Amino acid sequence: MDGPNAEPVKIDAGKPLFGQRSLTRRLARTVFFGAAPTIGSAHKGLETQRVFLGTAIPGDVPGNFHSALAALADRATYFYSAGGRYWYDLQANISRRAKDLAERLHAEDVYAEIARRLNDQAKTRGAFAGVHVCPEDAADIPDIDEARLVILHPKLNYKRGVSDSDAVEFAKGAAEHRGAANRTHRNMLVYLAGDRDRMEELERSVREYLGWSEILAREDDLDLTTSQRNQATERRMKAGETAGARLLGAYQWALVPTGQPIEIQPTKVEGQAASLAERVSRRLGNDGALAVQHAPPAIRHQLDTAAAKLWADGHMTVGALWRLYAEYPYMPRLRDRAVLDAGLTGPQLLWEQEGFALADGYDEASGKYRALVLPTDDMTVAVTDSTLIVRPERASAQRATELPEVPPEGAGPGPGPGPGPERPPPPVRGKTRFFGSKRLQADRYATDFKKLADEVLGPLGATPDVTLHVTIEIEATAPGGFDDSKVRTVAENAATLKFEQSGFEES
Repeated sequence: MDGPNAEPVKIDAGKPLFGQRSLTRRLARTVFFGAAPTIGSAHKGLETQRVFLGTAIPGDVPGNFHSALAALADRATYFYSAGGRYWYDLQANISRRAKDLAERLHAEDVYAEIARRLNDQAKTRGAFAGVHVCPEDAADIPDIDEARLVILHPKLNYKRGVSDSDAVEFAKGAAEHRGAANRTHRNMLVYLAGDRDRMEELERSVREYLGWSEILAREDDLDLTTSQRNQATERRMKAGETAGARLLGAYQWALVPTGQPIEIQPTKVEGQAASLAERVSRRLGNDGALAVQHAPPAIRHQLDTAAAKLWADGHMTVGALWRLYAEYPYMPRLRDRAVLDAGLTGPQLLWEQEGFALADGYDEASGKYRALVLPTDDMTVAVTDSTLIVRPERASAQRATELPEVPPEGAGPGPGPGPGPERPPPPVRGKTRFFGSKRLQADRYATDFKKLADEVLGPLGATPDVTLHVTIEIEATAPGGFDDSKVRTVAENAATLKFEQSGFEES
């Protein structure tokens, strides 16, 4: 507790801020004398405020007391802290054993714990359509047309000013390729990497957490006393909280693919949100690198610039425009196709100068657009890949030819009775029923179903007075059989979702 070779003296010697006032040594003396009468009682120790009161002298900085006590608890063999109380005991504490266990941990064990904590972060997506955690290879990252945040493995980190860091190389490679194939949707991925210096701090706190976890896991073998068990529980909890805070602080670099050819733009991400995806979403949203809303004038700007060649004919399809957004990193990054569709059908105040019209198709023979809809029309448009985005001047010109001629004012009746009004032809009744079936790809059924909903169900559902019936048929065959837990889970989910019929059977 005291003397030239005592641990408090060594702590003071290693930290001049403590040593110049012998702070740790004075704290140790206060705890030793103040807590000694409580050693045999059920409530051992001296409360924090009493320790501070018994130690403080003019010139002390109370904020340093916590750091000195933490160092003492970490290094002193017989010093204990639990529940805001401190004492010296006759039995050695287990701090040294926990520290030794932490130092002997393999790096992969530390990475696994960090990855486990990162997986908890994937539950909150922010403005992204999905979050992928610690992919081992670029092939593990789906190639789909939705904005995704990829949180990189802790061994892939970034250091400011180092353009060829492991994280940058991985991000650039994954943006261009998926395995051996070229990646199609190159503008749909953003990467999040840890700061190299901060990752070292994170790894130390995770090691400490795992060290104390191992102590508690071997509680019976170590024959821990109640005080030791309480100490281990509290230290593990504090180490876990520290690791959680450092995790949020360490993963602070968003690596954003941009330009053509692709370059990686590092962007520092900070904030108070408890979700990494939320922090990245807010920063990229402020920078214009990720959008969940896209106004018609912004779409028109891209039509006039990036898509100018495709729009030169007077119109282009929505599908072709969306491919530009999804595939080329020099375009704005939208969360998903729904953002573009909402912008295309949104209100346009100055549509002839900053907007566009929409149409279902174009008749080459007549030069007319089918089902032309101007922003001033009170109509709802179901946007599909084949929907045309039409230049305002062409849309206005066609609409002018469609307006009925207004008879000149002041013209009187003719000299005599003329032929009566022509009887309008009977309306042609259109087709009244649609049916169809499609087999979805098992490895990308979500994407296929989304396209089916956008391209087929959307237009059908937008028809006035339509009655729409959609039935999904699922068949899964496993030669080795489904395990009991999977059978139970699927059966319960099917019942919850009110399947009309479902079940498992033996073949």
